[in-house]
Amino acid sequence: MSTPTTNLALNKPAVGGDLNTWGALANTNWDTLDTLLGSVGKVGYYATNAASISTVKVSFQGKSGGNDSYITVDGDNWSSILSFNALNSASKQIRASYVKGELIDQTAGAEKGRLNFWTKPSTGGASARMTIEDDGQVYIGSTLSGNTPVSGFAHLNVGGVNGFSLRGFKGNTLIGEINSDGLGFLNFISNLTNSGLKLRTTNSSGSNVDAVSLNPNGDATFSGIVNATTAFQVNAKTIYGASAYIDFTVTATVPTNRRSANIASVTRVSQGIYDFVFTTAASDAYYSVVGTAGTGSSGSTNTVTLGITDKTTSGFRVSFVQVNVAMYDPVEASIIVMGG
Repeated sequence: MSTPTTNLALNKPAVGGDLNTWGALANTNWDTLDTLLGSVGKVGYYATNAASISTVKVSFQGKSGGNDSYITVDGDNWSSILSFNALNSASKQIRASYVKGELIDQTAGAEKGRLNFWTKPSTGGASARMTIEDDGQVYIGSTLSGNTPVSGFAHLNVGGVNGFSLRGFKGNTLIGEINSDGLGFLNFISNLTNSGLKLRTTNSSGSNVDAVSLNPNGDATFSGIVNATTAFQVNAKTIYGASAYIDFTVTATVPTNRRSANIASVTRVSQGIYDFVFTTAASDAYYSVVGTAGTGSSGSTNTVTLGITDKTTSGFRVSFVQVNVAMYDPVEASIIVMGG
């Protein structure tokens, strides 16, 4: 009596038994295998050099027929190649891509290997796209010959003396580099003469913005607000920026804000007395307020002084007094707030 196999339940005739049934059992087994393999496509392999088995070819064909695709393993000439090939509509075999491992130094006991990854562009033969050298350095580019660029490429070196470097080339010309210098610094370097650096971001409209630009002389331009969580210094001198300012005019007792920052409103309380409200409250009321006021007449000899009162985290009050006259509504005035 036949027994089934574990996975496909193929019939195994009993040794010395199943008289006159072996043919039927074998035919059933082959039909089962044909159905199974036909559902996933055709698979085959053969050695193109049977004497040394240096090249082994595995072919795949879809269930609906069509052109075969091939995987070829070639072990000749101190290298091994794993090729991924296909037949085009003209039944011409095309090498679409392959991985090549080669022994670049055959010195016994000191051999060195290299790994290349190749792909085929729209025209021409397959071209090297990435190379991993024996020391771990990686070259990535549009076309390489070994690690020599035919067109632009990138060079990644990890685990060197200084940690790592990523270098960009245009042809054989180094145009830029990012590296660690072993001293705790990450360096961004532009290697072209009379060149600078840019840090770009994308705004809510999807447009690129040059957030930070460095010209060849090292001058920096910032397109947005620069925030410092600690003191901001230039040449070891701490720079303190204004926390609020306003420039306004007064016409017929009505103040008009011409330009300001962090001032939500200015309100005339009475003649010469004005209240200012911060947009964002100050952290404390120990800020300084300075300002100037004008009479609108270039020939006037009367001086307008400012008195600051009622300082809170929300705002402050300014009294304008024309010397030897009285409380005064300035024609125009500018106020600056420091600290807070």
